[in-house]
Amino acid sequence: MHGKRNVLTDLLDCVLPRYCVVCGKRLLAPERDLCLGCLADIPYTYMWTERGQWVFSLFYYNDVSPYKRLALSVKYMGNSSLGVRLGRLLGSYAALAGNGLGGIDIVAPVPLHWTRKWKRGYNQSEMIAEGFVSGYGSVCGKYPLLLPSLFKRRRRTASQTYVNVADKVSNVRNAFVLGGDSAVVDALVKENGRVRILIVDDTCTTGATLLSCSSALKTYGISVEVLFASVAKVRED
Repeated sequence: MHGKRNVLTDLLDCVLPRYCVVCGKRLLAPERDLCLGCLADIPYTYMWTERGQWVFSLFYYNDVSPYKRLALSVKYMGNSSLGVRLGRLLGSYAALAGNGLGGIDIVAPVPLHWTRKWKRGYNQSEMIAEGFVSGYGSVCGKYPLLLPSLFKRRRRTASQTYVNVADKVSNVRNAFVLGGDSAVVDALVKENGRVRILIVDDTCTTGATLLSCSSALKTYGISVEVLFASVAKVRED
């Protein structure tokens, strides 16, 4: 069966060739999105190996890094399946490392404003969160609850991609409130007394969006512990 699938992929590649998102090289049948060389050279952050880490990302990039194309492909070019695969990789590393990342009860993506989600067709952070749950659970055997509507945006903000660092905090201040899935948090807090929530975004620069999102949970006090994750981390050096 696997051999037949590779033959079919080869045939399709003759008509619609696929190319590496990072380097542009034509992909071989077994490769998905990245060629084996670019996959091997991903600039991992290894943040998940640091004990006590409460925010972590899969890989670094900057304006001159070709790996920036991974983040752009997921966010702006409709490559939602790549978001799922990168999220799965992030989740598996988080589960393997432990170091305080164990026992995640809920995974919640940063929401898009409805107008932006309608235009894009999907929420890239939700795709990443979906992959994270799959990767995390396949390694440790516990699948956190995915709550895509735990948060909602109360207003449309300028894209953080195009806002300078000094204005990022003010741009997303008070932009998020709790959504319909908060009833699940209420029930878990009542049942267990304490809940660990991972908030997922596609890219982290200053962490302003993640922190603004977490502020919507302040009514729970110490009953909720918050962690943050993203696929990409902007590195200025």
